[in-house]
Amino acid sequence: MISLGKEVYAIHAFSPDSRYVAESIAGRHDFRKIHVVELATGKQVNAFGRSAPSSMAISPDGLTLATGYWDVIILWDMLTGKKLGAMSGAGQNLAGLSFSRDGKLIAAGTGAGGLQIWDVSLRSKVVSIDIGYGAGVSQPAFSPDGRLVAFGVYGTGTAWLIDVPRGKIIDHRKVSDLGCGSVAFSPDGRFLITPSTGGLIKWPYDKGGTIRVFTVTQ
Repeated sequence: MISLGKEVYAIHAFSPDSRYVAESIAGRHDFRKIHVVELATGKQVNAFGRSAPSSMAISPDGLTLATGYWDVIILWDMLTGKKLGAMSGAGQNLAGLSFSRDGKLIAAGTGAGGLQIWDVSLRSKVVSIDIGYGAGVSQPAFSPDGRLVAFGVYGTGTAWLIDVPRGKIIDHRKVSDLGCGSVAFSPDGRFLITPSTGGLIKWPYDKGGTIRVFTVTQ
């Protein structure tokens, strides 16, 4: 999410084939709050939804858009704007969404320090983890094989690793005194990369940035 000015925020999600981008700009004065644009031409192919979501993700097949509205995930046909279904009961503000590579699961980070994993076809929650710090979770990331989910926590500067089939925390590490806003797996799933200050730099901090790379073990 990026700020474009007072009370104006934008979120975007790219389709896996980079053909489309879905965008939502809170504060823009139009009726339809989600816009789908073809990147090659800049042409708007669709617009739908009556309120701006807090998070978005596009399925691996590029057909389904998931949007987070407080404690509800809405699924849309991205090219027609048809509502496909809803998954309700998150109980917290949904701050980030990610699909697994096979499109069967959605990981949802919450604004209160929780992670939830939902089965898309069953429309049901299969994993719920509350780390108990009451701090916002970054965009979750599935490992390439879908067995792990990693996420960062802004308020504590920690990175967390979750075993999806067991629904258990595998590990967590302090990586920054300035918040952990992103995580990513290497394409082979062997490594996890996070932003870092080394846990040493205090405010005011220097202008340089560092990263950490962890070996992933299951």
